[in-house]
Amino acid sequence: MLILDIKMPKIDGIELFDRIYKEDDNVKVCFFSASDSLTSNLKERFHNSTDKFLFISKPISYNILTYRLYLIYLLNLLSYLPSLFFSLFFPKP
Repeated sequence: MLILDIKMPKIDGIELFDRIYKEDDNVKVCFFSASDSLTSNLKERFHNSTDKFLFISKPISYNILTYRLYLIYLLNLLSYLPSLFFSLFFPKP
């Protein structure tokens, strides 16, 4: 799980994500931004990948941050259930 601020010194979070994504397209990421317009732009860019990306506007409380990160974790686990189900009940000969 990557937690990236969109605006960082030297390299912004979007550019860093793009570099990492080229190496691992299964990476999970949570983008932070104090700008609602930047967050909206990212949501448009990644509109087909809602299970992989989470967009959080700053400021945010610790409790809400924890909840949202836990949500990503649960969604990731749920994505494995269909294959787990089939492997348990329909094993390959």
